[in-house]
Amino acid sequence: MLTLKVFCYSLRDDVAVLPFHATEECFPTIEKSPMPYPEEAAVVSGTGEWSTGRKAKLFKPARNQMQSGIHQTKHWEIRFEAPRTWANPLMGWTSTADPYVGLVTKFDTKEAAESFAKRQGWELEIAEPAPVGDYYGKISYSHNFLPEHIETLIKQKGKKSAVQFKHPTGRRSNWVKTLKYHGNGVVAQHGGEAKE
Repeated sequence: MLTLKVFCYSLRDDVAVLPFHATEECFPTIEKSPMPYPEEAAVVSGTGEWSTGRKAKLFKPARNQMQSGIHQTKHWEIRFEAPRTWANPLMGWTSTADPYVGLVTKFDTKEAAESFAKRQGWELEIAEPAPVGDYYGKISYSHNFLPEHIETLIKQKGKKSAVQFKHPTGRRSNWVKTLKYHGNGVVAQHGGEAKE
């Protein structure tokens, strides 16, 4: 008897949390029976009734400002706010009695997050992500040094735009010796002072 194993691989970029081998596309369920009362799932989930009715925020995380990658911004997160906090007398750290403050739940889609929150009995405040601008081919690295409006002026006027680069104080050093701590003279530079 020949056994055939099927492996599912995907090159999709949109799935950020759930691995592809656990998705519906790889192994679809044959019979689906929807829950008649999904909000009652919180009763048997073990979280207790004190968590039902809690307000949570659903959002897409912003990308790290130090990086240009967007890999960690494709999923949706549900987070809770801290209701009451206090300074711990031992170390001075901020403490709270709410275990849901540190809870971060991640989802691939907004609909999956809303469905989960409904089953748990949470009220969601949804923050839609800001629209992403399309700057491909419109800005370049050279605009850090030559502003875009100056570059446009050079393209339009050609050699007549050289006025932009004529400065009366050009070709001079703008370096200034730093003052001493109390401001009563300049700091002696490394290597000694220049001979006059």
